[in-house]
Amino acid sequence: MRGGEKMEPEEGYWKLDGQKVFDGLSDLYVDLPEGIACELIIRSTFNRNGVFLTSGLYDSGYKGNIGFAVHNPCGDTLITPGTRIGQIKFVKADKAGKYKGGWNHEDGEHWSDSKNGEKE
Repeated sequence: MRGGEKMEPEEGYWKLDGQKVFDGLSDLYVDLPEGIACELIIRSTFNRNGVFLTSGLYDSGYKGNIGFAVHNPCGDTLITPGTRIGQIKFVKADKAGKYKGGWNHEDGEHWSDSKNGEKE
């Protein structure tokens, strides 16, 4: 989101340099109905090893993949593709209406494929 470069796995893993934050996008697509919200939380193994995950609350009505940031305040960390680093938590949301913002996108499409949530 800040103009960083896409990382591809090298030699079977991603190397997360220490003292850096990495933007991520899960392969999990959600279509949240009214009254349900969700967020990602870090798995305990990573937490115990000093690697943290942050993710905002995704409102009712959000359609898309769940994004997150991985914070690595420690030394270099190696993660293989397919490693489960987070868990999704669904919660009841007392909110009038559903999210209709520009981050919604269709399954199989990345939010950056559209401009401000609108197809070009």
